[in-house]
Amino acid sequence: MVRLVLFILIIAAIISGVNQIVTSWVHPLVWWILAFFTVITFAGHWFIQKGLHRYKDNFMSIYLGVMGFRFLASLLFIGIFIYKRVPDLFTFVINFFVLYLLFLGFEIYGVLGNLRRNSPGAS
Repeated sequence: MVRLVLFILIIAAIISGVNQIVTSWVHPLVWWILAFFTVITFAGHWFIQKGLHRYKDNFMSIYLGVMGFRFLASLLFIGIFIYKRVPDLFTFVINFFVLYLLFLGFEIYGVLGNLRRNSPGAS
């Protein structure tokens, strides 16, 4: 959980730095996007922890369920902003997908680290 908070703070610092250097690359609503992914990631982490506590052998089902929920919630989120006709939609969508891929990569990195540590052949 500490690594997740640190990751979010690093992403926020990078966004702020890029916004200071090249303002056209960062959409004004990028903080809403970051907040969305922060909430979705913490909710997914909580759901996985509760699911593993109750169903220890169903990690893949729980994880894929969380990934599916994240994907559908992301489609809904971006669909709402497209429906509201956000100005500079191209920058908004690019910012959204960059953050989506960063958070997805962080989650995969965390899962792979846990799999290595919890595998039967690990020492």
